[in-house]
Amino acid sequence: LARVIWLMSNDDENGTIRETFQNYGDRMPLWIWCVWIPQLLTALIRDEASKVRSILLHISTVYPQALYYTLRAFLLEKRELPLSSPKEEETKEEDSTKKRKKKRLDSVKYAEDLMARLRSYHPALASEIERMLEEIIVKFKPAPQEELESAVHALLSKCFQLPMSTNSIPESLQNTLRRVCVKFFSEETSKKSERHRLFVAEYKVPFERDLFPVNNDRFPKTLDEVVKKLNTWKNILTRRVQSEPKSVAMGLCSQYLEEYRSNVVEIPGLYNTSSDSEPRPKLHPRLQSFSQRVDIIHSHGYSSRRLTAIGSNGKRYHFLVQFAVPSLTRQDERMVQLRVIANRLMNRSSGTWYSI
Repeated sequence: LARVIWLMSNDDENGTIRETFQNYGDRMPLWIWCVWIPQLLTALIRDEASKVRSILLHISTVYPQALYYTLRAFLLEKRELPLSSPKEEETKEEDSTKKRKKKRLDSVKYAEDLMARLRSYHPALASEIERMLEEIIVKFKPAPQEELESAVHALLSKCFQLPMSTNSIPESLQNTLRRVCVKFFSEETSKKSERHRLFVAEYKVPFERDLFPVNNDRFPKTLDEVVKKLNTWKNILTRRVQSEPKSVAMGLCSQYLEEYRSNVVEIPGLYNTSSDSEPRPKLHPRLQSFSQRVDIIHSHGYSSRRLTAIGSNGKRYHFLVQFAVPSLTRQDERMVQLRVIANRLMNRSSGTWYSI
């Protein structure tokens, strides 16, 4: 199937492979496409969009929870992409550029139609999943000092990628430092919550004194000095973050998830298993509740919350809540898919009976 999807993207002008796919694709068991949902959604951007759309529509009806999370991430990612760059607006667009834009707009329309179809067939399920996801996205964001620590780590990585020969501070780095200061220490940030107000009051003056590049006599003169300042702030923020509790009560984060009970929502990820057999949604464990403790994980300068879902089978399933960046979500999804496919291939032979 992977090769079939790849061949469609390299089809001839007559669309021979796409036509063959349309004739025979619908005759195949629907469940075999579940593991290839990310590739089918990506195909919506290409010429074969109309051919794979029918399969995705059937999946949205029969296996809605296999499609919902991936489709949602796909929609968010495509909506965030700009329609055009300033350079393209100033000059006359080429035909190829217009075609790419049209395909992307069509892919968003196809995806929106899929989501509308899914929600019309399963309104209660879609509403409950969306409420749960919105609650997780809003209530489980990192603390402001954790976000600043992540930003400092990212800035250090950016510095290490720059050529050290000239030792001058590139304008792009200065602009990034300015945007970081504005993002974390603006008046709007301090108004978000009491926690943000205290954060701005504590860190605004010393951080901007060290790293704000505009009208600042104490701003570093060389790239080496910038790296030293960033390392100092990395140590300060790391000590602060690691001094915080390693877990918090669920009720302090979200009362809705503390009281959450469901007999409809399945444990996410059950369609991406190493089993090479037809999924049986009626036998899948349901997400009955969440653990009353939320773990705070610190790793390599980044912080995230770990939720524990309790299934109707009594098992506990752990999930990391990452930043709501659709591109990262899609990357993690592909890594999970790679693991699933590798396990399926190795499970077919006793000589490779090993799971990764």
